[in-house]
Amino acid sequence: MGLIFYNVPNLVDAYDPAAASVLLTQGLTFNASGKTLATEILGKVKVQRISTTTFDLTDAYRGMVLIFTHASGCVITVQKELNIGSSFICMSDTAGTVSFVAESGGTLRNADAQYALFGRYAAASLLVIANAANVAAEVVIMGRTA
Repeated sequence: MGLIFYNVPNLVDAYDPAAASVLLTQGLTFNASGKTLATEILGKVKVQRISTTTFDLTDAYRGMVLIFTHASGCVITVQKELNIGSSFICMSDTAGTVSFVAESGGTLRNADAQYALFGRYAAASLLVIANAANVAAEVVIMGRTA
């Protein structure tokens, strides 16, 4: 009796330099009453490489994995109009510094008060936890920071 999971998030490693979609699938069988649910597609994770030295993080990138590649690094401006619950994953693929700043009116939070990725291949998740009147996003940065 209980839940049996199979094919639990099967992540396909495929992306191109511009953008790509990665398909996640999950199968679910419920045995308590002998009922079975079919395999479901949970969604697509989009991966995008960013090759500029500055970048405005907006809700247009919500749910995406952003990989920063410019040799000099990148300054990511976290916009103040982000919706509560928006999340992003940012990763460094450069020897340069990838750092975060809040647009005027917004607030960044981090347990160690660190607002840059630790180095090449470091990653962090960003989560919007509040936004007063949709002009004061409060964003928590979680991950490998420096």
